[in-house]
Amino acid sequence: MRNVITKEKINVLVLVVLLVFMLLTGCAEQAAEKKAAEENGAGRYPLTITDSAGQTITIVKPIERIVVLSGGKLEAIRALGAAEKVVGIAESIKKDTVKFPELSKKPSVGKWKAYDIETILALKPDAVFVWASYITPEEIKQNELEAAGIKVIRLDFHKPETLREEILLLGKILDKEEEAEAYIEWHDKYINLVKERVAAIPEEDRPKVFGEWGPGKKFGRRAIVSGGMHGFITMAGGVNIAHGLVDKTVVDVETEWILAQNPDVYIKRQHGGVGGYATNDVTRMKKSYEEIINLPGFAEHVSAIRNKRVHIIDDDAISGLAYPVGVLYLAKWFHPDVFADIDPQGIHQEMLDKFWPGFEFDVATQGAFVYPPLAGSAK
Repeated sequence: MRNVITKEKINVLVLVVLLVFMLLTGCAEQAAEKKAAEENGAGRYPLTITDSAGQTITIVKPIERIVVLSGGKLEAIRALGAAEKVVGIAESIKKDTVKFPELSKKPSVGKWKAYDIETILALKPDAVFVWASYITPEEIKQNELEAAGIKVIRLDFHKPETLREEILLLGKILDKEEEAEAYIEWHDKYINLVKERVAAIPEEDRPKVFGEWGPGKKFGRRAIVSGGMHGFITMAGGVNIAHGLVDKTVVDVETEWILAQNPDVYIKRQHGGVGGYATNDVTRMKKSYEEIINLPGFAEHVSAIRNKRVHIIDDDAISGLAYPVGVLYLAKWFHPDVFADIDPQGIHQEMLDKFWPGFEFDVATQGAFVYPPLAGSAK
């Protein structure tokens, strides 16, 4: 008996086809909506993070407008490809026209610790990035900013023990996680190299190091006791002779104390914007070097001076995202044989090329980062 296609069967078939079509169309529309939402940041929010001051912050929408109150945070934001989000900066950044040729033109909101809150409010930022250290919520008028719906995010980017985590957190906040991972890959490559090589050096073969922050405020020389620079000295395979003297980051010590300790290596960290990217002139660094080697009795009784192991390093080569470069300089000075194959200057250039987009700078011929220059370098 032949199958007869009745009118009822045709209607059912048509209905099934329509239902399948509607289902497929609906799925396609949902997929398109989901994709559009992901591209616009929906699905990431609300985003809850904990900053370096231990604050729990809930971000409910993409961060598109940023005020930045220190150069280190601005470096990190630029490195992650989010410079276009910056709408205001601290006054100190306005002066840093070499390092931040375009960003230094952004509106100033005043000093990093005494900014003008009305100026910030007028810029309508989604977030203000401030120090986790060195500043209190009261000093930054945090309650007033938060009352205006502005997120106050506290990060440092100057401590070796937290910088890695802060970069990853910044990537999460700014939806730049791939870019953050790229920096971490570069960072880990060189920091792990230093750690692995230093781990094989016996304690007795690690040089005694005096780290100087500059002339003493009241007498002698200002010794680095703890903090970031102490961490760099230790990481690079040195023994900081001033560590543990006091419960402070730096302290004045008599030159006689340095003589008695007889350090193998003498490191001065130069700061204050007198070197680095801002100038090609090493005159200030050379003057500091000569002041140290000519301290009374040092030439006769301090091994670091006798063996020409006095080194000046500028902040720009050992702070913020560049700190692995500074650690490599220290490691090469402390253990020249172990790190004979390492070129800190070339690695510095690599960092700029990778993470400072639009910054045209040749480390081999520009800037004043270390003194005396490394053997074989162009400067």
